[in-house]
Amino acid sequence: MRRGIPRFRFLHRGLVAAKAALLLAAFVTVVRSQDVVFLRTGPPLKGKIELAGEALVKFRVMLETTAGTGWAMRDLKWEEIEAIDFAPLPGEAETLAHPTAAALPELGRLWLERKKLLARPRSNAAAIGLASAELLIADSSAARRQTGLQIFTEVAATAWSETDRARGREGRLRALLALGRAEEAVKEATELAAKTEDPGMLIEARHVLALASFDKLKKLVATHPKWREEDAVLPERNRLYHETLDLFLYPHLFHGSREETAARGLWSAAQVYEHAAEPARAAECATDILQLYPATAAAAEAKKYLTKKEGAK
Repeated sequence: MRRGIPRFRFLHRGLVAAKAALLLAAFVTVVRSQDVVFLRTGPPLKGKIELAGEALVKFRVMLETTAGTGWAMRDLKWEEIEAIDFAPLPGEAETLAHPTAAALPELGRLWLERKKLLARPRSNAAAIGLASAELLIADSSAARRQTGLQIFTEVAATAWSETDRARGREGRLRALLALGRAEEAVKEATELAAKTEDPGMLIEARHVLALASFDKLKKLVATHPKWREEDAVLPERNRLYHETLDLFLYPHLFHGSREETAARGLWSAAQVYEHAAEPARAAECATDILQLYPATAAAAEAKKYLTKKEGAK
């Protein structure tokens, strides 16, 4: 009769296999979450940044030898470093993928962790700051909007990427408007529009100027409801009306491939036409949005507007 193999051997082998699997998973997690330092001379270093100070980076380097994997501490001067690929912090990827108002506390924590690296090449500190600032200025709290303005200002001044610095400047304009500091926003937007050649920045600057112009138009009409009969008011009303439309329609007319901003401008122009009691032209703008930019955020508003108009007939 054939002897059976003792059950405890299978159990022991199973435990060893499970332990090995856990160790392998832990090792893979460590490897995937490594920071990578690219030196000006020499091969890249893989490991973990323990401290990123003003002068030095304390880096725990992963060492792979025939005996296994180990770690060693190394101090690096920033002058020795070309760039760093920063491993995502816990929760970072998920939060940036879905930056909702509920994520603000987590974004705030990530911003405090990363902001000191804002000027360092390949750092994603600006992405975290910009996502946080956008949510903050959309909040009704003046304190939060002020914090959003501060973050936009820091990104505009310090971010290593020119693209991020430009987004910081654009965001700063919108933050000033959100805080009711229209004069400052208009002043900065005017200066920006006069000197920038970047299409995105120019579009944002013109949009801020359009919002300010539209606000002046609404106040003028509210103060002078019979503006059509007032010779001293009529020219200014017409000037503001045409200026506002020209500024809002600029991205649609000259940068139509930038779908979100082009659609936003068309939808804003529709609001101007509505204010001027020109519903047919407002409907034309809404229709253009649905036909030309159906995947944009403004398309949902345009559809609701046209449905409401159709139901009112």
